[in-house]
Order: sequence, then C-alpha cells, then structure tokens
Amino acid sequence: MGIIWELLKLLGDTKSPKEKEKERKEKEFNEIADYLGMTEDEKEDCKLSGMTPEEWAEENDPDYEED
Repeated sequence: MGIIWELLKLLGDTKSPKEKEKERKEKEFNEIADYLGMTEDEKEDCKLSGMTPEEWAEENDPDYEED
C-alpha cells in the first residue's frame, strides 16, 4: 500500500491517511492552544512535554480555570 501512495503523491497532491490524520491533530492542537492564549514558545513546551494544551495550561497557567 505504501508504494501506491507514493506513486499517487508523485502524480498529484494526494496525502496518505496518516498524513491527513497528523495534519488534523496538529490543527486541533493549534486551535485549542490559540483559544487558551498560548504563545509559540508555550506551544513548543507543551508538545515537548507530551501534554495536551488543556493539561499544560492547568499545570502552568495560574489563570487557567476548567469549565
């Protein structure tokens, strides 16, 4: 299946399901982080820690309140 995806990518702008899922998760992460008012440095720290933006904010932002 991997060879087929590589051929399709060469022929057009087709992305594999893994690539689409990764992009979707990245977009969701950024939307939540932006909603929480995280800076780019905070987003990077959050990613490196392996936490979700909510977990990171709960642990690192004194103004964070869960809904």
